[in-house]
Amino acid sequence: MDVFGGAPRFLSYPRTFTVPNGADAVLKCQIIGDPRPTVIWERDKTQISPRGRYRFLEDGNVYNLVVSRARVEDSGQYICKAKNGVGETYAAATLKVEECDGNPKNRPAFVVKPTSARVVRGHDVVFTGRLAGSPMPAVTWEKDGKKLSEIFESGHFSEGCDGGGWHHLKVFNARMPDGGVYLCKARNLFGEAMSAAVLLVDPGDAPNEPAPPTTATNGLGVSEGSGAQRIRREARRGKRHRLAHREPQSVSGVACQSQGTEEPPRACKVKVFSVTEGKHAKFRCYVTGKPKPEIFWRKDGRLIVPGRRHLLYEDREGYFILKVLYCKQQDNGLYACAASNAAGQTLSSVLLNVKEPLIKFKSQLQDVEVNEREQAILECEVPGDSIPAVWYLEDRKLHASAKYIIEQQGAVHRLTIKDVTMDDDGVYLCEMKNGGRSIAEVAVKGKIVKRLPRKLDVLEGENAAFCVDLDEENVEVSWYKDGELLTESHKTIIKSFGKTHILVFVNVTAEDSSVITFVISDSKSSSQLRVKPRRHVPPSTPENVWMSCEKPNVASLLWASPSDCQRSEVMGYVIERQEQGTEEWVRCLTTEGSTTVEILGESVPNEARYRFRVCSINNYGRSEQVEFPGVVHLVPSARIRTHLSDMTVYQDSDAEFTIELSTSVLGTWHMKGQQLHNDQRFKIDQSRTRHSLLIRGVKVEENESEITFVAHGVRDSAVLFVKAVPVKITLGPGMETMQQITASESIVLCCEVSRPNVEVHWCKDGEILTPSDRVSVHSSGHVRKLIVQSACLSDSGQYVCNAAEDVLMFTVNVLESPVRIVNTTDDTKMEYLTSECIVLTCELSRPNAEVKWYKNGLEVEGSGKVKMESHGVHRSLIIEKAGTEDSGEYVCDAGDDSIFYDITVRG
Repeated sequence: MDVFGGAPRFLSYPRTFTVPNGADAVLKCQIIGDPRPTVIWERDKTQISPRGRYRFLEDGNVYNLVVSRARVEDSGQYICKAKNGVGETYAAATLKVEECDGNPKNRPAFVVKPTSARVVRGHDVVFTGRLAGSPMPAVTWEKDGKKLSEIFESGHFSEGCDGGGWHHLKVFNARMPDGGVYLCKARNLFGEAMSAAVLLVDPGDAPNEPAPPTTATNGLGVSEGSGAQRIRREARRGKRHRLAHREPQSVSGVACQSQGTEEPPRACKVKVFSVTEGKHAKFRCYVTGKPKPEIFWRKDGRLIVPGRRHLLYEDREGYFILKVLYCKQQDNGLYACAASNAAGQTLSSVLLNVKEPLIKFKSQLQDVEVNEREQAILECEVPGDSIPAVWYLEDRKLHASAKYIIEQQGAVHRLTIKDVTMDDDGVYLCEMKNGGRSIAEVAVKGKIVKRLPRKLDVLEGENAAFCVDLDEENVEVSWYKDGELLTESHKTIIKSFGKTHILVFVNVTAEDSSVITFVISDSKSSSQLRVKPRRHVPPSTPENVWMSCEKPNVASLLWASPSDCQRSEVMGYVIERQEQGTEEWVRCLTTEGSTTVEILGESVPNEARYRFRVCSINNYGRSEQVEFPGVVHLVPSARIRTHLSDMTVYQDSDAEFTIELSTSVLGTWHMKGQQLHNDQRFKIDQSRTRHSLLIRGVKVEENESEITFVAHGVRDSAVLFVKAVPVKITLGPGMETMQQITASESIVLCCEVSRPNVEVHWCKDGEILTPSDRVSVHSSGHVRKLIVQSACLSDSGQYVCNAAEDVLMFTVNVLESPVRIVNTTDDTKMEYLTSECIVLTCELSRPNAEVKWYKNGLEVEGSGKVKMESHGVHRSLIIEKAGTEDSGEYVCDAGDDSIFYDITVRG
């Protein structure tokens, strides 16, 4: 029987507990019932709905109420009610949310924030900060949104606590890719605090070759439009410490691939990439490794540095990019990407061919250098007076205005830029209608040596970094966001290093989209910051996973949310289990916000040792799995799906009992109260939820034995009935059920019975045969015989051997014996004279047999001269007054036998 059916009842009750203000509270209980009950939660006699900070989670028969970010006002009594068609039940628990003593010292806070630094390549750098909070916060460090262990080898950095709340991060032998934004995060039960610092790495005197900046816009190691360095998955997992390299690819994406090694690069056939004059050429090089490699781009052997028409950065896919904007004829040449780290170096190259347009400018634009507040004049000549042209500042079309004077005198086109500012610095194009372009750079000289990029695109959650270089130190500067003066905060870093001035927004949001302006006295530079929403970005992995097995038959799983969950929102977590000894992972639980769950033995399908793992999920995917340490033995409560059935078997045969449960658990078998074990007579087997017992060669004395199966929460019984083996009759050796006997022969019928002491009765056509002079019955061991001597035709019929529990039937057909010719003499060659009487005589074995006479193959018929006589067993052919024509061969045919006569009649 199923002991768990019926009205709802609690297997485990929600417990009363206390949580600190701001923590998640989970009220949990386990309820069973058949049919499955409906469960609701109430507080203050009001039913709770699953919205806002309330979440309902179900896992089998385990029901959870999650109160996210619990507040003091959430304290009180909560009631869980369960109801089905059979009955209802309820249980109550009290939740207490403790206030944080009103002391702000409990929350993490930076007493001393890490300070931004600028170092020369190869020098060490140390970030230090002092924290307050109770309990003392846990501290983690990131660079550009990534854990340091993902991008640095272990010997390149160290982090630690110096006591008194002081924490430090040391970066040894700083390299160019180490430049970026370093974020220190502090977290305890009462909240989180963070502080960021910027590291600039100057090339210094590199022994091999100068290290170019790795950015297109700001020199911080932040990609153009990305705000963070990208490292391929192989490097993040620490699986590849040598360089892995793909040759530079053109914008078309066609490239050969090669694997980098520590050997010197080998020469290979250089690919050629063609681009039309005035268009962009984009090369990308795929390199991974630990330590993170340094990348150098060269053209015809000369180092390429970022400029108005040269962008160098690392994209989100981990490719190092060189972008040549608005290509000119002077850009023709061999471009090489060199990568190196402590493990080795590699080199790849591609040849750029800039194709001339079909219609050329008679005279090209010339680069111009101009001071601020002056005017700049750009002039070119097209092939014909009637050819129109359009002016652009990079990708922005220019129109005639007080700022831009656009003129045409015959074939000469002129652009005059009035009152030049730093924002007028850039690449200008004059484009003919047929697409031909003339390109020139306008360099604006002033207090700002390196201006802001015209625009910067970043994704939500990334860092947005801006850098400006001036011509002098120790000057007053200001940063503005949409016209409002910016000040430093935990999310806004403003730092100056001599002539270099930096602005960084940490973990940007959509609200940070704005116009950023740098101002020094009467000079300024502006940039459009565009924050794009993240799309199809899965969350990061959960942290600090832990499993407790203190409760019997329960696995308590705990973990922390990803430390960068504000970058890629976490919508929930998926818990999976794996039965030890198998390869398959099975989803067992999904939570929406809670980072603590309990897996009960009732929820697993089989009794076994289990492993568990967790991953984060959102609308765009899931993170990598993190496995909880250790294994736990869990036993589910089973229900009977198919009960044991009584069984009736014959003695000495096998009996098998089976039971099907709802889940896989271990069980024991019992017979007459004694536990059974696997041996030569009993075979006990389990195939997941199916248990079976095979009893070999049951005995009569085991009749009406009780067979019982016992498992966790399950007991079921059946009865074994044993019957004696019924008698079986089989044919004797060489016997057949159809018998044909010739008259006068003996009828012998033979069969064998399964038991030697069994009596049988012989019957013919339904009547019992009794022994007589002709009929005898014989019994010897298992053999039974019936013998009828001198059979006659009347002995034909159905003969049956009857053993009460079994019968065997014979069909006997007695045939007459064949006719035989029995002659007293063998001389059948005779001679007669004419007119004599021919007499041919034969003797038959049966008097009632008929014969036919033939002469020379023709049947002889009776006439006045020919007579055929029959007397008992004798048959005669008489021919009176024979003539010579009566000579020939005569045959007496009795059907089964015949005799030939050779007759000669002489004249």
